[in-house]
Amino acid sequence: MNRRLPEAKITLRKLQRDDLPWLRNLRNGNRDYFFDTHRISQAQQETWYRTLSYPFFVIEYDGRKAGTVGIKNAAQGNEIHNVLIDGTYRRRGILRRVIDILCARYGLPIYAEVKPSNRDAIKAYGKLGFEPVAYRLERRDKTV
Repeated sequence: MNRRLPEAKITLRKLQRDDLPWLRNLRNGNRDYFFDTHRISQAQQETWYRTLSYPFFVIEYDGRKAGTVGIKNAAQGNEIHNVLIDGTYRRRGILRRVIDILCARYGLPIYAEVKPSNRDAIKAYGKLGFEPVAYRLERRDKTV
């Protein structure tokens, strides 16, 4: 069965304060995909929003909220962050169109950091031409 949505208008609009409850619910409901898997509170989100220093967008599908994406300019190119597509809209080509919009708007190269356990995202990015370029290593034990 092909679940791809019919051609629709995909837009990126700047995140607004009244989007925060929706965003918090979306993020907390999908927190296992993030490096920080803790639930975020309204206060934590308000602090993040006040200090947000890079473009952050709500992805809209025909005017309906379908996900989020942020993009940061880095020395080696552009890094996308907080990419999250609502489950209702996944596997339907929206991410491809969002990446195309970001590439046209911000240029290449473009990078995405993905948890190794998030195999669906790794597969999706691979289909969009992303290739592994680095591994992220972390040390949490202070006694080593």
